[in-house]
Amino acid sequence: MIWNLLASQPEIALFASLAIGFFIGSFKFGPIQLGGVCGTLIVALILGQSGARLSPDLKNIAFALFIFALGFTGGPQFFANIGRGWRYGLLSVVELVVVLGLVLGAVALFRLDRGTAAGLLAGAATESAVVGTASEAIGKLALPAAEIARLQANIVTAYSVSYLFGLVTIVLFTSQIAPLLLRVNLRDEAERLWRALGGDSVLAEGQRLAAPSLVAREVSVTGAADLSVDTLEGRYGNELTVARVMRGRSPVKAQPNLVLKKGDRIVIGGRRAALVEALPAIGEEVTGSDVADVYATTLDVMLTRREVHGLTVAQVRARATPADGHGVYISAVTRLDSTIPALPGTELHRGDVLTLIGAAEDVRRGAARRSWATWCAQR
Repeated sequence: MIWNLLASQPEIALFASLAIGFFIGSFKFGPIQLGGVCGTLIVALILGQSGARLSPDLKNIAFALFIFALGFTGGPQFFANIGRGWRYGLLSVVELVVVLGLVLGAVALFRLDRGTAAGLLAGAATESAVVGTASEAIGKLALPAAEIARLQANIVTAYSVSYLFGLVTIVLFTSQIAPLLLRVNLRDEAERLWRALGGDSVLAEGQRLAAPSLVAREVSVTGAADLSVDTLEGRYGNELTVARVMRGRSPVKAQPNLVLKKGDRIVIGGRRAALVEALPAIGEEVTGSDVADVYATTLDVMLTRREVHGLTVAQVRARATPADGHGVYISAVTRLDSTIPALPGTELHRGDVLTLIGAAEDVRRGAARRSWATWCAQR
C-alpha cells in the first residue's frame, strides 16, 4: 500500500527521502558520518523502487539550484584563493589528472559505457554536479530515446555505488591513513593550532566554555572615578565597552564623554582577558536588578571585500576606528558549513559569515559604518 501511495504521489517520496535521509545522515559511526547528501541518496534509492517518478522539469530546477548554491557559497573564496599563489592551481591540476586517469583506465579495462563512466567519475570524486552535467550531455546525443534513458539510468546507478565507497575512503584516508603517513596526531595538532590562534583550552565533543571569551559584569565604580567612558575603554585597547551607567536610581546614557563618578554602577562587557585585567582598577563587582534589562544582540554579516581577505580577527579589530568598532565584537566565523572559533588569530576569508555581537545600537551602527560596511554586506 505504501509503495502504491509513493508511486501515485511522488511528492511524498521526495520529502520523505529528504527527511529520513538527513535523519540517517546525522548519526556517526566511528569516524564516519554519512551526512545529509549521502543519507538522502540511500533513502531515495530505496524509495525509488516504488516506481515514483518526478517531473524532469523539477529535476532540472533542483539541479540548477544546487549549482547556484555551490557557486554562491564558494565563489568569494574561490576567486580570493586564486590570487594566493600557484599551489592551489597545481593541486587542482594534479587532482584532475589523477581522477580522470583512473576513470579512463577503468573504462578501458572494464569496457564501461558512457553513462556508467560518468557515474563512476561523479561518485568516486564525490562531485554530485557531474551527474546533472553528464545527464544533460547524454540527452543531447543523437541516440534513440531508449538508449539515452538507459545511459542516464546507468549514471545514477554507478554514482550511487561509487559515491558511498568514495565518501568512506575519503573519511578513512584523512582521519586514519594520512596521519600515519605524516606521523602526526590529529588531536594534538588541532590543540596546537587552537592555541596558536589564541585559544585557551580545547573543547571535547559536547563541551562548552564555562568562562566564555565575551562576558559582561556589573561594577560599582571606585578606581575609575573621574575618568570619561572613552578614556576608560581606550585604556584597555577598546576591548571593553561600557553599556549602561546607573547614577543613584537614574540611568545615564553611556556617552563617550560621560565622566564616571564614584558610586556609579556600570555594566561593562568585552573580552574576558581585558575585563579580568581591568576590574580591580575600575571598582568592585556587584549585583542588582536595575541593569537586568541590558541585552546583547547578534547580527550576521558576510565578508565580501578582498582587502580584508587573509587578515586575522585581531587585525580587523585594530583597523576599525574606536567610534565604528565601539561595542561590536566578532563572536563566531562561519565558513561554508563549518563554524570556526573567532579567536584573535583566526584568519578571515572572503565569503565568511561573521557573527557580530553587542548592544543592538552598537551592532547596527557597526554594520552600517565604513569599518564594517565596506568589508561586509548585511546578511
